Amino acid sequence: MSAKDQLFYVGQKGLINKEGSVLIMHDPFLDLYDLPGGKIQEGEMDFAKSFLREIDEETRLKIKVGKLFTTTYFEFPKIKHYNSGKKIFLVVYECFYVSGEVTLDPREHDSYLWVTKDNYLNSVKPGTNIYDLLESYFSLSKV
Repeated sequence: MSAKDQLFYVGQKGLINKEGSVLIMHDPFLDLYDLPGGKIQEGEMDFAKSFLREIDEETRLKIKVGKLFTTTYFEFPKIKHYNSGKKIFLVVYECFYVSGEVTLDPREHDSYLWVTKDNYLNSVKPGTNIYDLLESYFSLSKV
């Protein structure tokens, strides 16, 4: 008897670095901070375009995409939400701010912060994916 393949969505997130600060965005439905980005949509085959589309939709920033930082996994809680229960395989890239002012899509985020290795603990809950990502990023980067 063979095991069944895992079914999941693929998401791409950006650790957008602006002079040593990283952009995080508050998701009011989950009451958590998250990184900008999102899921690859049905019919999208160019993953780079999909990632830049998500960054543009969520932030309106112009960025330069750097190296793959890590991969991780997230499962949405089973709450009244269009993503309820979805399993997401996340690909996280280090990115660099080029230009623009953050403009949020109010259907997805209600606030944002630029955090540094000295203050991210004030906003991010330990034990969450974003906490682990920021902890790793700030300990490895030279910012």
